[in-house]
Amino acid sequence: MSVVEDYQAQTEALAAATAAQMLALYAALQAGGLSPPAATEAMAAVVNVANAAATTLADLFVTAQIEVASREPAPPTGIAPTDDGPRLTKAVATILDDLDDDEPDDLDDGPAEERADDEPAEEGSESSDAEEPAENADPVDTAAMRLERLARAEPLDTGQDIVVEIINRLPQVEGWTRVLDADPCERCQRWAEDGRVFPKDAHFKRHLNCNCQQQIVMTTPGEMRSGTEKMEKPA
Repeated sequence: MSVVEDYQAQTEALAAATAAQMLALYAALQAGGLSPPAATEAMAAVVNVANAAATTLADLFVTAQIEVASREPAPPTGIAPTDDGPRLTKAVATILDDLDDDEPDDLDDGPAEERADDEPAEEGSESSDAEEPAENADPVDTAAMRLERLARAEPLDTGQDIVVEIINRLPQVEGWTRVLDADPCERCQRWAEDGRVFPKDAHFKRHLNCNCQQQIVMTTPGEMRSGTEKMEKPA
């Protein structure tokens, strides 16, 4: 498994685990085991912890690519996670408040859903991995879907943001190519541009629940191996 593929497996596992924890807390709320304030706090905390984990994973991911490419040890940047608690608490509270509304409001639950969808989806393509609720859907089911979507999207988006930030800091990185996730949509395939090497500060387009990642290209690619080569474990 390549460095990028290994990282994608880790981020997918983190997103899935976070979503499962979110739904378990929501089930406890519906069963009366948690009060709304306690559930809101716990749900926000679960996602906040996941975002912190995503930050660390992203830092280690870029470091691993540098080490494989340069054949030399490289320290992680040690970038500190951001405390997203207040923002996430507000997002969760908004979703739960809509349980009392006859018509749920806009499904925008915060920055995790504000993706770089700069181009309209082509006919027949998927705009994201999220499913929109059916008209007249049960508010309880709609809230569950929105909470799950928030829990999955946040760590994926955080990881991508951190990778972009670190790559832009590193002078030895010349650019990057887009590595598609396991089930890429039509837009992601188009955005990859057949393996084009983008400048390192080029905008990395993605959508909700996108797990595409950046494969770094070093400033001296002729002397270094690609960051997607398999990591060799010590004998």
